[in-house]
Amino acid sequence: MELSLIRAATGETLETSDHTSVQRRIETLIQDSVEVAAGEASGTEDADEMVSPSALISPSALMKPDRFLSAVSIDARSGRGLPNAAPRRLDPAYVARGSGESRVDLIEYDVVQFNSSFEDDSYMVRTASTMMPLGTAAPDFSLPETDGGTVSLADFTGHKALLVMFVCNHCPFVKHVAEQLKLLSDEYMQHGVGVVGINSNDIEAYPDDDFDAMKAEKADRGYAFPYALDADQAVAIAYGAACTPDFFLFDADHKLNYRGQLDSSRPKSGVAVTGVDLRAAIDETIACRSAMEDQKPSIGCNIKWKPGNEPGYFDPSGVS
Repeated sequence: MELSLIRAATGETLETSDHTSVQRRIETLIQDSVEVAAGEASGTEDADEMVSPSALISPSALMKPDRFLSAVSIDARSGRGLPNAAPRRLDPAYVARGSGESRVDLIEYDVVQFNSSFEDDSYMVRTASTMMPLGTAAPDFSLPETDGGTVSLADFTGHKALLVMFVCNHCPFVKHVAEQLKLLSDEYMQHGVGVVGINSNDIEAYPDDDFDAMKAEKADRGYAFPYALDADQAVAIAYGAACTPDFFLFDADHKLNYRGQLDSSRPKSGVAVTGVDLRAAIDETIACRSAMEDQKPSIGCNIKWKPGNEPGYFDPSGVS
């Protein structure tokens, strides 16, 4: 995957396949533009007080060609970064004055070319399950869910099994299996299996996964299971959850009987999504038997950890 960023004013072109270096270069260029534009708008020499460029760029903005960068509003008097609520295509920098305020909506770059989509799974860090030891008791949780209530571990007392799924909205690995997640959960919930979906992504950095978007996702997918937000990521860390999707199947006593993949299908693998591995494990669990010994880890996008909240098991290099 390569990206070409063309600066409108100078024709300067930056080509790279490393999204990190792209973001760093953009941060530097935007900081220059912010300082100049804000100084002109305010008539002051407050460039040194401007916000850091990392506060100006939404990390998720690098993930979609049509939302490459959030348009950013800078209050030229306070120097505070105000990420625009409606990210849009890159526009030339301009100064808008009104209502006694001087604000700069910018980006100076108006041409972005992608040779492949940033939503391709090759961009994501492919991450594997940590494979919690079998027999582990399900860690407790109590989380807000999209239907307006709270879902807790205690809600699943008396079920034949409990399936805890760490999922999200935007991950291509989750999108790849979403239809099967609905089919599987609808079927087994009728047979006494409790199911809960948990989103532990950093929703400030990834607004496509925020609570309102989760409500829409549940409605659009027709999920019958509760879909909960783990805002502080404590539940994900307690479970050792690493990727989306990540599956944890507990027996009637809430002891772990299976953790691993839904099946061997992956985006663009050409393998049909059947849920065969997880289905077999659920069948064994509700029959009060141990699941198969050969349990393969799930593979997906890494959970998007808040800065400084990355657990010790997080490997930013992912797996091959």
